[in-house]
Amino acid sequence: MLPKFLSVVDDPTIGEINGTKLAGTYEFDNEGTPSERVVVIQDGILKNFLTSRMPIKGFESRTGMGGTSRD
Repeated sequence: MLPKFLSVVDDPTIGEINGTKLAGTYEFDNEGTPSERVVVIQDGILKNFLTSRMPIKGFESRTGMGGTSRD
């Protein structure tokens, strides 16, 4: 899918890096699911989607991304 050196992670649980506050942090999505770190692409290969309560076939777990509004 992408070059092997590329990985993409979405982590709404991180609120600050090296003293800089980050936008888009939340503990729960709008459906009440706790937020979590999600590896979307690892070494160029699609590993997961950002899902809500309606999972995608083949990716049955929820990732706490339902109806979120990022700051």
